[in-house]
Amino acid sequence: MRNECVAGLFTLVVVMVLSGCRAGNYPEPVPPVTVNRTYEKVDPSPAVVADFYDLRLKIDTEKDCLAETVSMDIQNNTDSLVDTVYLRYNPMGYFDYLREANPEAAGVNRDKGAEITSIRFEGEDKELTAEYLLDGTSVKIGLADDAIEPGEKRTLIVDAWTDIPDVEDRFGMLRRDEGKLYALALCFPYIDCSCDGMWQIDPPLYLGGGGENRNPDLKDYHVEIDVPEQFEVACAGVPVRKGGTVSVDLENIRDFAVVVSDFMDVDTFDTQGITIRNYYLRTGDIEAYKEISRQAIIDSFEFYTGLLGNYQRKEYSMAQYVDGMEYSGFAVVDGRNLMNGGPDNGNKLMRNTAHEAGHSWFYDAVGNNEYNEGWIDEGIISYLASYELVLNDIESYKTEKKYGSDWTLKDQTNALKKSNALIEENQLKPLDHCYLNTPWHEYPENSGPGSKEYIYAPIFLCHAKEIMAEEAFYSFLKEVYQTYAMKIVHSEDILEILRKYDNSSKMNELIAFYFSGSHTFP
Repeated sequence: MRNECVAGLFTLVVVMVLSGCRAGNYPEPVPPVTVNRTYEKVDPSPAVVADFYDLRLKIDTEKDCLAETVSMDIQNNTDSLVDTVYLRYNPMGYFDYLREANPEAAGVNRDKGAEITSIRFEGEDKELTAEYLLDGTSVKIGLADDAIEPGEKRTLIVDAWTDIPDVEDRFGMLRRDEGKLYALALCFPYIDCSCDGMWQIDPPLYLGGGGENRNPDLKDYHVEIDVPEQFEVACAGVPVRKGGTVSVDLENIRDFAVVVSDFMDVDTFDTQGITIRNYYLRTGDIEAYKEISRQAIIDSFEFYTGLLGNYQRKEYSMAQYVDGMEYSGFAVVDGRNLMNGGPDNGNKLMRNTAHEAGHSWFYDAVGNNEYNEGWIDEGIISYLASYELVLNDIESYKTEKKYGSDWTLKDQTNALKKSNALIEENQLKPLDHCYLNTPWHEYPENSGPGSKEYIYAPIFLCHAKEIMAEEAFYSFLKEVYQTYAMKIVHSEDILEILRKYDNSSKMNELIAFYFSGSHTFP
């Protein structure tokens, strides 16, 4: 357990009632902290979980803001009273970060903000006391006389509002002549992870160069979104519209995200027994996007199903955007090239689809702590997508070529070989170790954020495959997936299975270079 360290703590007793989106008048964020973890002991707890979320969302498409009422069922699975709960609400600190980190976006987002206006238990009028930690995104809720009894379940209700950032990001928006697109992710209140007797409070997702720090626990969602009828809604599951409200019910998902746009349509098809909802924008080279993305999804699902096993859900949705990001049962992909008329230079859409679709197996099915062990989902899928899937002569290459891309399988293979040689010689060779199982912001010398997850972890897997028989390597990956599907896996679990297939001195030397035995995370 690391030392508890909280910088710039301040207290706010929240007494306001939600009345739609407003700008300003929200708690001033405190400076970001540089610590990587904050723990508070819940003695003697195995877990405090929120296993059901009810999201009532209202999008104001004129003011570009979002009103939220979120109910969450909190279960005390400990033997003691729980008198403190930690809530995460990322928008509280995001706008100050955005204005500082992105000068181009600072002006249009100058007066934007977010606010939690009410925290209370269902059936009670009394407001709960909140302390805002880190830069305001972590909310420590004191329950006092309302402590949750052992085995008890209580429903916590949070009212909040946030402006939608005018920036093309996971939480942001896209403006085109054809209309608007809202990307609403990582912007809904949720309970932080509590496990092994500790609350796990990692820095906000945008500190330390990016990354994710979502609660990986599985939970159920009921979502209702009020938005004008001309706006299409893309998310996991099967959205149902009744007038100005779209609703969806989801089981056993790790998070919820949604894309809403008034210039978006959907192409629905089946592959590997899964219903695919492929959302595309009515701009640029529409037919190219539809056909390339469809084929890339088909190729990806065929590959991952054959190698690892069946996808765990009945539906999967993907939406065109300007960058890629995975969620449970849903992803956005980088379709900017074709949004701007094409061609898709470097087969970017094909490659990004291969990666984001792969997260349906690692991140969505097999969960992990993304902040402290991001190498698991990002590293394994970066390897499988870049070193296996797109190095096969898949049909997507022909589809990309049909619409003007001249990037070939040979180009992809040569680029990867050249890149690996440079990385091995200039970055890895000078190091005594390159620990993958360390927090996001602790990256090796001469590298930067994401280097462990996206670059070094795939190289580790390349070397592991070289050491062991190819058949054993694929069996190792399949066993990890099938053992931990719909569970949470840790580095030590994966290494245990790896050693089952190859426990040679050479393999253990490789493991010692890439993994620190002193880092274990709940």
